[in-house]
Amino acid sequence: MLLLENITVYRNINRDELNDSLACSAKNLDRSKGYIVRKAIKYYLQEMQEDMEDAKIALQRINAPDFKTYTTDEVREWLKKKNV
Repeated sequence: MLLLENITVYRNINRDELNDSLACSAKNLDRSKGYIVRKAIKYYLQEMQEDMEDAKIALQRINAPDFKTYTTDEVREWLKKKNV
């Protein structure tokens, strides 16, 4: 049994609305609230991991010695040439 009164919820999230939404989803999916919470946390953590990996790749690219930046004017000119 999931006890929402034992968890900390940010102020802008209404605990009753969260519980109602969770209960509704559980009923519609014929799953327990705990199952949905576990899946949601697992999905969230996977997304965070992917975001962190993407950020790490972006930083590596930015810090590469051959990384080139473009001004807005250069991008506009390039787009004009491409007829975009």
